[in-house]
Amino acid sequence: MKCSHPIVILEDDVFYGKMLMNFLLNQDFKNVELFQDEDLCLQKVSLEPTLYLLDFNLKTMTGLDVMQQIIQKNPNANFVYISGQDYSSIVLKVMRLGAVDYIEKNRHAFYHLKNTLDKIKNNIPLIKHNLFNTNDYGINLN
Repeated sequence: MKCSHPIVILEDDVFYGKMLMNFLLNQDFKNVELFQDEDLCLQKVSLEPTLYLLDFNLKTMTGLDVMQQIIQKNPNANFVYISGQDYSSIVLKVMRLGAVDYIEKNRHAFYHLKNTLDKIKNNIPLIKHNLFNTNDYGINLN
């Protein structure tokens, strides 16, 4: 279950960000970057298919603002929100913009994240974007 493309975590809570990073590394994801600062994260956006794990409330902008800026630079990016905000209007906005999932920070968040990552790995449209190495799953899309 290896991801060959980067996973970028944008989380302003240092402790929670490190927990997310360690969780992903323990799940055999090897290319994981952690950012606490929105501007530094936005400077590192590339055209490579990337999965972004975003918090909603950040220091100088919202996760929605960050997502919109990333989409302008990289339309192949994928997003999962992990946030303490549980407002349906926020969830609807980010999902309409194309987020894969919105996970509330609670005691089940890491279990939910694992399930979401498993679903992403098995989603053919995301595989076609080469977010996950299809050879790892015996799938040939050519």
